Amino acid sequence: MDPSDPAASLERPPRTSALPQYYRKLCRPKQIRVVSISPGQWKDPIRCRLLHYELSELHEADSCYKALSYVWGSSVVKDIIYVEDISRVGNIVRIEDHPVEITFNLFCALRYLRHTDHDVVLWVDALCINQEDDKERSHQVSLMRQIYEQAKEVIVFMGDGRSHRIQRLDLTEPPMCPKRQIYGGYKDDAFLDEFLETCRSAKLKVLRSPASAGLCAMGLVRLFSAEDKNEYCREIMSLREPVRRHLFECLKCFLVCPWWKRIWVVQEVAVSKKVIVQYGTVSACWEIFVGATNFISSHHKRTTALAELEPENLKVLDLLNSQLSNLERTRQRWHEEGGTHLVHLLQEFSNREATDDRDKVYGLLSLAKWEHGISPDYTLDVFQVYRNTFLGRNAAGPDLACWAGDQKRKNRRDLPSWIPDWSHGLDIADRRRMTLLDTYKAKTGWTLKVIHEEQE
Repeated sequence: MDPSDPAASLERPPRTSALPQYYRKLCRPKQIRVVSISPGQWKDPIRCRLLHYELSELHEADSCYKALSYVWGSSVVKDIIYVEDISRVGNIVRIEDHPVEITFNLFCALRYLRHTDHDVVLWVDALCINQEDDKERSHQVSLMRQIYEQAKEVIVFMGDGRSHRIQRLDLTEPPMCPKRQIYGGYKDDAFLDEFLETCRSAKLKVLRSPASAGLCAMGLVRLFSAEDKNEYCREIMSLREPVRRHLFECLKCFLVCPWWKRIWVVQEVAVSKKVIVQYGTVSACWEIFVGATNFISSHHKRTTALAELEPENLKVLDLLNSQLSNLERTRQRWHEEGGTHLVHLLQEFSNREATDDRDKVYGLLSLAKWEHGISPDYTLDVFQVYRNTFLGRNAAGPDLACWAGDQKRKNRRDLPSWIPDWSHGLDIADRRRMTLLDTYKAKTGWTLKVIHEEQE
């Protein structure tokens, strides 16, 4: 199936007045939209088309689309793309371009991912779901696990590597740093040699150029995941101290990108077949980050080369380890065991952020082994979602009992004492109590009984 061919999409259903002009109603339970980004040069306007597919068709087509994992960014700073709409009246075909406002973070991602000579087919939540339609949004969110599972790869876009708040002027000129891909394994030998030589010989001013931030951060991670890690640790220590400090500063900036705080990225990464991380013009496979964290966690105390690193640089490696470890652990659980308990997910990722407090539950729901009838429904308010989650989960056992009555961590006044506030992260004491729950469970197998049900 060629997604760039308009004939490849399903028949176009009629427009409905409730949808924006560029949306057409999704008519089948497993039908989704994908966005086909037309080829163009860096400064060209971004043009795309929304195509309808059945998830089963996309699976049979060997996953012809890639799914984007990114941060929406500020709704104040926006830019324009053009969505093509094709309509037919008799034998006349009319093509119109509708200007559509998107957040500048997404605009940045699309510009970096666009090719000059062929279409790029993506699933992007902000474009492929009509965010103004709560019913469609609820249903499409329930399909997101399948969407990310079936994607050819998931692209994690961390930004342009120049700043956390991308300025519009940053994208007026193409990046000076050429595109580079880090594969993992022997294919990167030449890259590693070239990267180290650049660090040894290049002027610090060149390395500090905004375009080099992605190269410095990703190159450093690749060194720590290389086969001969101890040798590369010595190579890092042999670099001039200002250069070494700059490399770790670039890595730290990468690790504090807003993406690491989002609740939805847990599912997006965990269920995917293949994850590619893009930071500016440099892209790398997820496995190099896993390899680096495995080395850091197992050799932190015993490797002389690591022990010789400056304390502030060791803290950056600790941050890398902490950012990756729970994501990779959840990813392994999913692929080996098919998920984990919802309560454990809510606990482990309680400090993740969501614009909508309901997503603190919905963002993890598809990773749980048992959902107990809970499904995304954006017609419900936060209180109803948290109540249903608590009652549904406790119908099978008292896993959430230790949170009941905990008033200190409640941000919301509309929640009674017996409903946990999942919009608020767990503190150290909360986490310690969760690990001790089984110790104080004198009798197992009891069920929650509702003795009074409020009227709505």
